[in-house]
Amino acid sequence: MKIVLSVAALASVAYADITFNVVGYPSTNTGAFGVNVGDQIIKLASNETTFPVWTGTVPGSTGATEYAYVELNAAGAAVKTEPFKRKLSDPAATTTPNEFFERQTTVWGLPRIPYTYFATYPSNTKAFRAEQIATFHVTAPAALMAGMLADPMNAQNVKADIRFISNDTIHSQTNVTFGLSGKSSKEHVKQAFRFKFDTAISQKFFHRPNLKLRSMVMDPTMMREMLYIDMLNSAGVATQQGAWVRLFINNEPYGLYLMVDDISGSFLKQTVHGGDSKVANGSLVQMNAFPENGQQFNADLVYKGPSLADYQKGNYDSKKLGPGDTAEEPIKELIDFMKDLQDFDPASTPDPIAYWEQRMDFDGFLRCMALEYLG
Repeated sequence: MKIVLSVAALASVAYADITFNVVGYPSTNTGAFGVNVGDQIIKLASNETTFPVWTGTVPGSTGATEYAYVELNAAGAAVKTEPFKRKLSDPAATTTPNEFFERQTTVWGLPRIPYTYFATYPSNTKAFRAEQIATFHVTAPAALMAGMLADPMNAQNVKADIRFISNDTIHSQTNVTFGLSGKSSKEHVKQAFRFKFDTAISQKFFHRPNLKLRSMVMDPTMMREMLYIDMLNSAGVATQQGAWVRLFINNEPYGLYLMVDDISGSFLKQTVHGGDSKVANGSLVQMNAFPENGQQFNADLVYKGPSLADYQKGNYDSKKLGPGDTAEEPIKELIDFMKDLQDFDPASTPDPIAYWEQRMDFDGFLRCMALEYLG
């Protein structure tokens, strides 16, 4: 018979102290988690600042100790035990990673795609680690969440508390703006989500003010976009970064998501301009090309006239005005670019390459086009 002991009861046999950390959601509100060390089950603890991470230090254990995590009921009896044994990869370690219950591997040894070009716009952040699946724990008003999911097309953002748990990090933020993301993606049962962190009140997420959680419902492999991000990184192209995460909202599992950068002015500052706040960003326009409510949007960059009124509403949505834009003409800079595109004649232009180098990151564009063709 296995015995459930408290940590204090083992103190008299201390040889070393190992701190165990498991990410887990009990089946009931009164449940808990423990760790089985040497056929003895030690109950772990969690609180408002760490849940769903359960932690406890077990005296007498070493880095070579085999262990398994256990779900406990209110009486402390085991109701589910992991069907495998764990062991620390570093025998000298005194703490485990934050390990997800019933998931045997926490960090995978994934080979990176070799760099063909150095990154023109490097993107350094701890947020995106492709070798692991982190956990996003979101707490939001239940009634507001139910309303959001019941009517996605008219959903309003809510304020939520979030906790991001990787193998070595527990990062918490309160009162974060949380809502649905995308347009056509809202037509699916599995919704995509967006976080917006208010940097004015010091909300932050590893230097990223906005994040998206893509549902990946159109890709049964859930691999294509991440592979494409890796290829863009390999080619040194400015791109979103990504990593897979588990999403739990109000303790309920919502599934596996691809966490990516949300393209915004702040993203451009961090990525294209290396974090230089003195650089003035240009226009930021969302281009749409999808059917919705019987209407086909087609952002094809074809010049149709000098004014916003010349273009179908919804094709080009201004997200940030550039120096040449106005509230009345929010995509003027883009329209000027489309006019240049229409007027360009390689046969009559004295220096075609210089023509485009004056108007865009020509080298980056060619790299993107090469990958678009291959993809």
